[in-house]
Amino acid sequence: MTLTTSLVPYPVPNYYDGPRAWVGCLHCYNNGDLVGEWFDATEAADVTLTVLHLEHPQQEGCEELWVFDVDGIPVSEEMSPLEAANWGNLLNSVDELLQPAFYAWIGAGAASYDEGGLPDPKAFEEAFVGTFSGFREYSDHLADETLLYDSNDDVRRYFDYEAFARDLKMDYTVEELPDGDVALFRM
Repeated sequence: MTLTTSLVPYPVPNYYDGPRAWVGCLHCYNNGDLVGEWFDATEAADVTLTVLHLEHPQQEGCEELWVFDVDGIPVSEEMSPLEAANWGNLLNSVDELLQPAFYAWIGAGAASYDEGGLPDPKAFEEAFVGTFSGFREYSDHLADETLLYDSNDDVRRYFDYEAFARDLKMDYTVEELPDGDVALFRM
């Protein structure tokens, strides 16, 4: 089964309620019945068969719950309700303004994972440089503030900003954000 993943738009709109998980009865699903509901991902591990079967009679074999779809979680795979809850708690711990960059970091394959298999927010903070209109904005600013800080106008005029940006870019992961800006990460 292929799942669709919706990343958090940037900026985060008012209608975004955080990461969500569609928790369903595995037995019913395997028998062709969609018995389940959307829950806040942080609550997925607390869902019970009784709650899911309030309107659908519980049958013999209804023993296990599973997350078949997610929204606002940057992976496209089925998972256990506990895994969904762990993702929900992690994503809710990241500052809302940094979430688009956090999702881009994960999507780029640049993420470092903790022992539980989740992206490490501390590693994200260490790798994240910032968001810019483009890499060139960052590299020009860096050149002006470090290499050319005490230089006179004659030196600045002959400095090759384009070559500097090209060489510098090899040390970074650059990911486009939904708003057209880019997020930069140290490799």
